[in-house]
Amino acid sequence: VAQMMFASLLNSGWWEGLGAVSCLALLIACLCHDLDHRGTNNSYQLATDSPLARLYSTSTLERHHLNQCLLILNLPGNRVLDSLSPVEYGETLNVIEEAILATDLALHFKHLGSMKDLAGKGPAGLDWRER
Repeated sequence: VAQMMFASLLNSGWWEGLGAVSCLALLIACLCHDLDHRGTNNSYQLATDSPLARLYSTSTLERHHLNQCLLILNLPGNRVLDSLSPVEYGETLNVIEEAILATDLALHFKHLGSMKDLAGKGPAGLDWRER
């Protein structure tokens, strides 16, 4: 996943529009999107009333992956975001959170329509200033 994101950012020129902070966040999210995966899915977690399901009410595994990512990023020796300004740090965490939570397949169809619309417009349909 991380290799595909890196290649996409580099070869498409998206990195120019997204900026360094968003690209860093996307690469971190790709590396961390399945941290400590349990080999099950969210439905199983909920059906078995697992501790994770009790802790996270929606997007159970994705929230766990995000939490693991944040824990690792805050361990001594892993603080790769320390040189960012407070604003950049906040933006980076927001992108990481959004990207990891977006991997919940239950949300796939919610986003599918807008992705098809965007793909249909081609490069001219991208406005990098939109948030």
